[in-house]
Amino acid sequence: MKSNKNTFILIIILLTISTGLWIWTKLVIHDPAIQTYSQQLKQLNLKFNELEGIRENMPKIQDNYNLSGVDFDTLKNQIYDNRSYIRILEQIRDLAGKHQVEIKSFSPNLNDSYPTINTFLTFNKKHIERYPVQVRVFGQFLNISVFLEEILNLPTMVNIHSLKMETELTNGGSLSCDLVFYTYMFIEDTKAAS
Repeated sequence: MKSNKNTFILIIILLTISTGLWIWTKLVIHDPAIQTYSQQLKQLNLKFNELEGIRENMPKIQDNYNLSGVDFDTLKNQIYDNRSYIRILEQIRDLAGKHQVEIKSFSPNLNDSYPTINTFLTFNKKHIERYPVQVRVFGQFLNISVFLEEILNLPTMVNIHSLKMETELTNGGSLSCDLVFYTYMFIEDTKAAS
């Protein structure tokens, strides 16, 4: 009888241990929710370490921000403000006359052509606006090419957005050239700054 009782207790203990091990492996080791939580915890630890690194580098970031402000202000040397914008257009006209390039049409567009995201990119109440100027010129190839080269070498910022050249066979092989220039204007919002 004692042997049956010991066997019974031994079986109960083995069943309890095996059931405990089974529950442990199913719920703790192989539970997908726990694996998901542990992965999320690892990702949070990585983000925390990244934020800690940013916090440690904050003086450098602030110095870079201040340097960016200085660099942005130096663009005034290459980009006209709104009072001097007409000088760009006059320089383009003067260069055409200098290189014997006839301007057939000259259409500045006074609507800012930067995407609407530009409104979110203001820097200390200062920003840059881009204005297209459509020009159609007529002349010899070498004259037009020198004219374009000098425009690109102006001390102010002027970019060629598009260029289309066609031969005018009726006029001795001269070219007509359709251009879109981008001119830029440095804007300081003095009302918002004060």
